[in-house]
Amino acid sequence: MEVTIRLQDSLPSSERVRLGQLAHRILRRFSKLISRVELRLADLGPKGGEDKECLVLIRAADGRHSVCVSHSSESFLESTSQALKRASHTLIKVRARVLAKQRGRAGRAL
Repeated sequence: MEVTIRLQDSLPSSERVRLGQLAHRILRRFSKLISRVELRLADLGPKGGEDKECLVLIRAADGRHSVCVSHSSESFLESTSQALKRASHTLIKVRARVLAKQRGRAGRAL
């Protein structure tokens, strides 16, 4: 699972490492299903307020599925954490749908 972090402005390397580790920790149980994770960070407004946005793009290893989730908060760490948690819940639903389809096809093949 490859994690890429993109930001309009500069971000300290320690913060980049921290966000990358967070992505690996939250999404590690899906590592066989995910080929790439992209975190797009943006500061949407003036100082203060909920203006730090994280957009999480996840590409599935099979190439057929992708997930896109965003969240805004007061800090990049908080917005990234929440967006990754939401993406994790979405991946659970996608995996359940795929498994249900596979079971349905296997039952009809006989």
